[in-house]
Amino acid sequence: MGNTRWILTPVIAGLLLVILSACGTSRLAKADRTSIKGHTACVTCHRTTDPTADGSSQPFAGGIEPSSACLDCHHYDVNHHPVNMTPRQGSTAATQSGLPLFDGQIRCLTCHQAHTDAEHNTLGGTPKLLRGGPYPDQRAMCFQCHGQDDYTKIDPHKMLTAAGSVREIDGKPVCLLCHTKKPDPAGDPDLVEFKADVAFLCWRCHTPMAGSFLNNHFHVKPKKPTKTALADTENRLGIVLPLARDGMLTCSTCHNPHQTGVLTRTAVQAGADAPKRLRIAAASICGACHAM
Repeated sequence: MGNTRWILTPVIAGLLLVILSACGTSRLAKADRTSIKGHTACVTCHRTTDPTADGSSQPFAGGIEPSSACLDCHHYDVNHHPVNMTPRQGSTAATQSGLPLFDGQIRCLTCHQAHTDAEHNTLGGTPKLLRGGPYPDQRAMCFQCHGQDDYTKIDPHKMLTAAGSVREIDGKPVCLLCHTKKPDPAGDPDLVEFKADVAFLCWRCHTPMAGSFLNNHFHVKPKKPTKTALADTENRLGIVLPLARDGMLTCSTCHNPHQTGVLTRTAVQAGADAPKRLRIAAASICGACHAM
């Protein structure tokens, strides 16, 4: 049995290498992940230690599409800005200046640049690797493509007409400013579809909160005690404090963007039309997660 173990070990190791290669770098062993954290190794994205070795014009081994390489580690394919899509035409302020398309489509590398010096492949970059950054207001990045006036002249929180029907913008329900399709007013919130991450939708008009509060609360995965406190608060008050689809805290966890009467379920109406649209009054909202 001892000899058999030493014969099988190389075979098993070989199979593991094949499996890990097929799955991408997001499945690398923990020690290897540590060594490539922060985009410090070519193999993180290119699957090779020297992407220029063969002189190919395609720096991603095996014809890997760049966005798929990003999404191996950054699981934002359904909770971030959409990728692999053709941008809409017609926005008066959309310039796309310095933001490249790939085969006519928006990809991760349209807005993000991993190399600060493309000629020398210098790694590093601006915060969040945003092209043209750093930006004092992150919305400045968005408004290179999205016309600010296209959004700020419309108040998406005013959703109902005087008669109580859903307001329309350019012949379409106002709901479609944020949602891919009009949600069922009495439906399950978990089935609601968004055009992009909730924060992206909010930032079109609202400046992200500055300082440590945002860093400590926004897009942070709540720890187990916090999730327990959230659930207890929801049950105690009969309300909903929704997390983003990836389980992170987001703008709508604390703020209700809807007008009173748009949604029919009582639990999801908390905070509608309230000051700052807080789902719980400002004096008490911190206690939804934290022991006060």
